[in-house]
Amino acid sequence: AASDRAEIAIAQPPRSPASQTATRILVAEDSQDNVFLVQAYLKGSGLELDVAENGRIALDKVVSGKFDLVLMDIQMPVMDGHEATRAIRRWEAPTEARPIPIVALTAHALKDEADKSREAGCTAHLTKPITKETLLAAISTHTGWRLREPVPAGLGALVPTYLQNVRRDMKAILAGVDGDDFQIA
Repeated sequence: AASDRAEIAIAQPPRSPASQTATRILVAEDSQDNVFLVQAYLKGSGLELDVAENGRIALDKVVSGKFDLVLMDIQMPVMDGHEATRAIRRWEAPTEARPIPIVALTAHALKDEADKSREAGCTAHLTKPITKETLLAAISTHTGWRLREPVPAGLGALVPTYLQNVRRDMKAILAGVDGDDFQIA
């Protein structure tokens, strides 16, 4: 069963960072638009990115991979970000290794949402949509990574597309709520 696999994974010891030169980041995010935006923000930064489409995949990747930071969306299918964070913290608990920084990403700016993230074991809590400057600052704060050269902007065409997709998604969500249709994709 899937839960059995998680418990087995939790019992394994954490591993050391993959590389002393490259900072590796796991982006746990089910929205392709948000993944695309993070990739665009970090293009040319020298950071290595990997993507997990849900919390279960994120847990599996953390256990088998070597990451310096996890950007953890809170609302994901299969296993949400809080549940995945708690599972990662249980997996880390038996060791003396430094816990991997996990930065929660959510559209909810309410203080109780930030409190829930911290209670789940997240290192920090950021509200979406996130700016490039905020993302770079969080990565720097929690990994020690420093940007050596400016990251190319090149986002002029990307941000309007991202915002257009967010508007489309919000319209679909509101239409679903108005029609009591909670199965919309």
